[in-house]
Amino acid sequence: MDQISVLLVPADFYGGAHGRIYQAMLDLHHRGEPADQVMVTALLKEQGKLDEVGGAVFLTGLSEQVPFATNVRYYAKLVLEKAIKRSLATLGQQLPLDGSVEELLTFTEGQINDLFRRYHSLNGGNPLSSGVIDSSQFASLDFPEKKIIIEPFLQESQMNMIVGPRGIGKTQLGISMCGSASSGNPLGPWKVVTPVPSLFLDGEMAHQDTQDRLKQLIKEKPQQPIYIYCDSYMNQLGLPRANLLNPEWRDRMKEILLARKVKLWVVDNLASLCPGVDQCSQAEWSPINEFFLDLRFAGINTTFLHHTNRAGGQRGTGAREDNLDLIIMLERPANYATEDGTRFTWRFEKARVPHESLAFMGDIEFRLEPAQDGSYIWTYRNVRANTKIEVLRRIGEGVTPREVAKELGITEARVSQLKREMVKEGFLTKEGRLTQEGFKKLNF
Repeated sequence: MDQISVLLVPADFYGGAHGRIYQAMLDLHHRGEPADQVMVTALLKEQGKLDEVGGAVFLTGLSEQVPFATNVRYYAKLVLEKAIKRSLATLGQQLPLDGSVEELLTFTEGQINDLFRRYHSLNGGNPLSSGVIDSSQFASLDFPEKKIIIEPFLQESQMNMIVGPRGIGKTQLGISMCGSASSGNPLGPWKVVTPVPSLFLDGEMAHQDTQDRLKQLIKEKPQQPIYIYCDSYMNQLGLPRANLLNPEWRDRMKEILLARKVKLWVVDNLASLCPGVDQCSQAEWSPINEFFLDLRFAGINTTFLHHTNRAGGQRGTGAREDNLDLIIMLERPANYATEDGTRFTWRFEKARVPHESLAFMGDIEFRLEPAQDGSYIWTYRNVRANTKIEVLRRIGEGVTPREVAKELGITEARVSQLKREMVKEGFLTKEGRLTQEGFKKLNF
């Protein structure tokens, strides 16, 4: 399929049904899934196009007429030659007759050269040539939409990084992210749109600890499977350690992800799975980056967990951030106490999302708390919204901005900014006294 997918396009097939079937095969190929009769039938049914191509019976009959795969290039050449002849026959009808002779010749030359390049590619020429197409042709290609897993930020075909200091709760969050993505249960304030198979790769903890955390965080049978790759358990079985630096391990891992139709895998963590790597070396990061990009093109979301450096940023080369869709920073709240346990602020440092989704991606404070049944649940609050309420309350009580800032762990400039906003919104007077609307806001 690799050698033909860049040479033929669905429009090359004379029958519209054949073109739609071929497009379905391409879609499956781009996802890293087998393009066999069962999968093609299922995809066309999912897209509502099965009846358009003649139904399952037509597909079965068509599959029985498929020639040997070893001659696929020969048969592709036949399809392309027929398509080129049809294009030449209709070329005259496409000519912009209101243009000048020079414009007509230029248009004709471009069309002929494009057909020649495609024919030459299938006959031993440059195999990349037919993949470089006109923008209008590319825009008309029927690519499957990227499915949203957790709205609005987590999708298929992403590369994401969650960064935080040691002991802040990255592992619990990673397991919970897989749990939400597969069960359909919300992750904090964000709902799950499409439950998908997920995989959590633990490269650090003892298998008993991984098991304990799963029991605490995954409370019910999910809609889609959650797979666990525990490096400690693999070691107990006498299997090789997980290693992102090992090309053979990467190939086998990709095979597992594709075979089990995993759409989200959480990698915990880079330090454990890249033994001996120079964290600051772009060259040493490059093959891992290429692996993650390969998975992105196969429709898989890779979210990896990583440690912060002493300055609070991600540890190692800045090149690690170039291809990422999301960078999520986990930080301790200013008033954090040891007895709070797992408690952190989730902040989006980088997010490739539609502009209309940005309003739903403010800072969120998460806390892991025990439930009555012995499991643990995440509680959360919108940091900005709660901070604003607390500033309103304290300013209304006559507390100075400096004291409010110290108590809430924010800057005095931030307190002044929020105060100005609340004066403008009618909750405070310019002198800092609560208005009637302000009293209602606090007692809502």
